[in-house]
Amino acid sequence: MPHRGSQFATGNWNSTSTWSETSGGAPGASVPVAGDAVTIEGGFTVTVDTDAAACASVQVGGLVSGNGTLAFASGSVLTVSGSVILGNGARTGSLDFASGGN
Repeated sequence: MPHRGSQFATGNWNSTSTWSETSGGAPGASVPVAGDAVTIEGGFTVTVDTDAAACASVQVGGLVSGNGTLAFASGSVLTVSGSVILGNGARTGSLDFASGGN
């Protein structure tokens, strides 16, 4: 199942309260794994807070609902086996490596 950034809160990658199964859906989905497509939108920021995060693809900046930011905590690692897309039309996506991470 694809996971999307929750429309309810900014949060950490490893927190189930950050993720919903659908855009605008209720939080509480499982944390994304290597086979999942991830979308971060709604003006929120998801921070990679582990050295073992993975997903199949990541869309930063919503397909449905607004801009998004993917940030990296010091020492964090996110492995993406497919595409990384920043923005969608008028919606923007940002990567924040100010804190470190890979």
